Amino acid sequence: MPMLPSGRHVGLDPSPLVALLEEGHSPVNVHHLFAIRQWPDLWPWIEVVLFVPAEEAKDSPGLQMRADALPLPPGLVPRPSGFRLDDFETLQADWTADDRAAFARFLHERAAPAFARHLAKARAVQAVVREHAYGATETLIAWWDAGVHPAQLEGWDRAEMRGRDSTA
Repeated sequence: MPMLPSGRHVGLDPSPLVALLEEGHSPVNVHHLFAIRQWPDLWPWIEVVLFVPAEEAKDSPGLQMRADALPLPPGLVPRPSGFRLDDFETLQADWTADDRAAFARFLHERAAPAFARHLAKARAVQAVVREHAYGATETLIAWWDAGVHPAQLEGWDRAEMRGRDSTA
């Protein structure tokens, strides 16, 4: 978790990703799990955390840190930013250019080993889910592999598809 040039402290929380990987076998999650192929695919599943002085955070909701998290900066407490890495541009819109550059360096340098571990874990879970899939999960994986899963069809229009179906 870096301290940016402005003095702002930020961090990353992979809890949503961990939850997805734990429930990757669910038919509801298959398309999310199998869409993870490279680092940016992890970003919708990683929360951005802000660390603020404890006295400023009295009335805001707290955030439980994971057991494997780095130690907190002294005197600061974690607060959810409400943003994930895939929508981080919105959060940093009012940041200085130096803060944006520092956070980009953090993502591509210091966070790189964590992203590599998360991606490796996602691939391992994909392999296990694929090997043990049955029922709806097995069907959804087959659709994903064939490139016809509804989540893969951009611009898919149900009415348009119905018009092509001779049984509709």
